[in-house]
Amino acid sequence: MKTMKTTLTLLLALGALTQALAGEFVYRGKIQGMACAFCVYKVTTSLGKLPGVSAEAVNIDLKSGTLQLRATQALDKRTVAKTLTEAGFTLTEFAPAKAFEQARYGKTPALTLTLDSKALAQYLPVLDKLGEAAASKPSKLMIRAPKSLHAALLKALIAGRQRAIRVQLDEDGKPTVAVSLYRQTH
Repeated sequence: MKTMKTTLTLLLALGALTQALAGEFVYRGKIQGMACAFCVYKVTTSLGKLPGVSAEAVNIDLKSGTLQLRATQALDKRTVAKTLTEAGFTLTEFAPAKAFEQARYGKTPALTLTLDSKALAQYLPVLDKLGEAAASKPSKLMIRAPKSLHAALLKALIAGRQRAIRVQLDEDGKPTVAVSLYRQTH
């Protein structure tokens, strides 16, 4: 029994050392308080501001509250919990994991819209339908827009959705809004 316990401890230590040498740390956890895709977006962007973490390296399952996170440096539970508390959510579990399951998306968008940013209000019903389409299957939305329009775009596209949608939101100084929908591949 003692030999098996020692072997298990060594295997766990070896796994942690391998991650450290590779410069990659993977974690899994549970988050409480998320109700919709906008909550997932807020959690993802908040965690993406931690040192060594990008928003692309955060996966969240809205239904179960499961967090999967990849970082280039070690993270401690207190720092992650504090970040989530400041965002309005509660971290209930957090521990190292063996592997990060990266979602993959098609290289070509299923749909791209380019809209006049000055007439955004008239396009809100179209954006709402695009949000419905994105929530119907695992998807990613890439949005390029003036920063002043980010909140309105996120509200139209993801607020209230009951399925998480990965969102990449980039600031653009052009007077247009570009939204591309990518479908997850397996």
